[in-house]
Amino acid sequence: MGFIIPVIGLLFMSLVWTVPEKLNFEKNQKYLVEIYQSSKHSDNSKLSYVGNRLFSISFYTQGQAEHININASSVAELSNNSVEDYLIMQKNNIPKLPSELLKHFEVIAKYRKYALLKER
Repeated sequence: MGFIIPVIGLLFMSLVWTVPEKLNFEKNQKYLVEIYQSSKHSDNSKLSYVGNRLFSISFYTQGQAEHININASSVAELSNNSVEDYLIMQKNNIPKLPSELLKHFEVIAKYRKYALLKER
């Protein structure tokens, strides 16, 4: 009877190790925000995210990250502004980006379902 608790603990830990995607850990963007913060060359650099709002990005940037929709005006703004831009988005959406935008950005980090892109 005394071995049931350790067995349950081992089962739980094996679940945490093998199924993190199912437990919503993939929505925590601390790792990508830290890479952004260490990679940016200026305090004027801007981090934006594409897709659904991810609260961890807002938390780890103290609300400084902006949500953007990819359209003609946002592509023009990102391509032509005078600041170093970064994007966080789901990796599977990168090929769907307009070619005009893709030629200005490169992937510098990946974390689970997400990627951090930096303006070239």
